[in-house]
Amino acid sequence: MTPFFGMFPVFFILVFGLVAVAFFFSFRSQAETRRDARDNKVDELTDARAHAERWINRLGNELLTSTPTGPGAAGGGRGDRGAALHA
Repeated sequence: MTPFFGMFPVFFILVFGLVAVAFFFSFRSQAETRRDARDNKVDELTDARAHAERWINRLGNELLTSTPTGPGAAGGGRGDRGAALHA
């Protein structure tokens, strides 16, 4: 038996162990990346919802305090088209 074949099982186990550790850390890194992406998406949606609520509150208050003016205000000033439709 040559020295290579005597070292082969040790070498094989060492290489197999290194490959297994590399796969483990690769899988762990991918899982962290997915988790971070999901957390960022949740943060973006929360920020977007808060931004939309601020705009709704702002515009809702403006709509409640504004007075209608113009040709279509409160049913008056329909013009010829409105008169013809409602005659």
